[in-house]
Amino acid sequence: MRRLVRSTALLGVGSAATVVAAVLRAKVLAALDESFGRMGKGLGGAMGGMMMAPGAVGGELQPAGEPAGVGEEEEEDPPIQRIQFHLDMGALRGSSLGGLLEMGMAMWQASAEGEENTACLFGLLGKVNTVFADVTMGDGGEPSAMVISIKSTAAKDEVLTCVRGMADEGQTFEEVPVGSATGYTMRKADEPIKAVLVEASPGNWLFGIPANVEAALGTDPEADATFQALVAPLGPSVMRITVLFKPEFAQLADSIDADAPPQAACLRGVFQAAKGGSLGLALSPNFTLALALQNGSATQAAETQACLSGLWGLAKPALLAEIGEAGAAQIETLLGLSVAQLLDSVKIEASSDFAKVSVSLPAEVINRLIEMAAQLAQMGGGA
Repeated sequence: MRRLVRSTALLGVGSAATVVAAVLRAKVLAALDESFGRMGKGLGGAMGGMMMAPGAVGGELQPAGEPAGVGEEEEEDPPIQRIQFHLDMGALRGSSLGGLLEMGMAMWQASAEGEENTACLFGLLGKVNTVFADVTMGDGGEPSAMVISIKSTAAKDEVLTCVRGMADEGQTFEEVPVGSATGYTMRKADEPIKAVLVEASPGNWLFGIPANVEAALGTDPEADATFQALVAPLGPSVMRITVLFKPEFAQLADSIDADAPPQAACLRGVFQAAKGGSLGLALSPNFTLALALQNGSATQAAETQACLSGLWGLAKPALLAEIGEAGAAQIETLLGLSVAQLLDSVKIEASSDFAKVSVSLPAEVINRLIEMAAQLAQMGGGA
């Protein structure tokens, strides 16, 4: 079973989980409050579980490569009910980041040389068009429901031949019924079926918990109404992540000190009003990163917008002072934009029941950074 998960990860799930974990562990919201940072850490750990291996009794899933209970600290469950993720690999390859993606894949493949089926797995990954994951969190921070949709140009026989070769000694690669479809799994004779892989239609693969995969047959998971509603404020994006908060999320308001200044005290209302949110990354025509928080009402969204705008108004002069004149000059030489222009590119808006924070930079700014990153990578590779 571990091999089935690993091979499916290289069809696209691995890249999705890595991006999600990186974004969430980056504590995008930590600049607003430390508690957001804790939430980000919890989310990163939860999504890290998407690259998983079978664990203990009862079908629990543990992070691959690390035995259950080893080196882990007991943490409270993150106040997250559901996470959805979409990655447009085709658009990413065709973007200004395509070169970096290819370089990263080449380095990843080189590090995996000598492992079984490396070539065919990386060949499959190169044919992935989109990845969509829908995970509902259960007790203990483990998924209680999970289905992942992978759309690929790879032929069915190519996928199955490659995945079949990942079976460990003592495991069998089996065909199993999944509703009206034929699914595939790997397991030992005495193991229950924990996850299945199904080609729902030509080039459209579903992977996940059997009951969830069966329910997704005949549907397009990406068309889920909750996902579409949460990403609506983002616009076209190569990557989109959505979360629905549990009611306990509102309790994070208690982390704001009672004697906090008014500019920070308003964050209590932000926590209490937030029902969910989305994060999106667009690469054209500009590089745009946007975060949208869904509130209980349009009035609450306006209050959230006012709170975040006030905090940003305080942060901007502090950032300018921290960077200093010398640092500002270096940044302008590097990016071709002044620090003031960079800070002014941050927009905080409210529309309907959403409050949105976004930063949009000209494509040439990102291209400069990409060129620098490529040069540094080549220097490192030649060292």
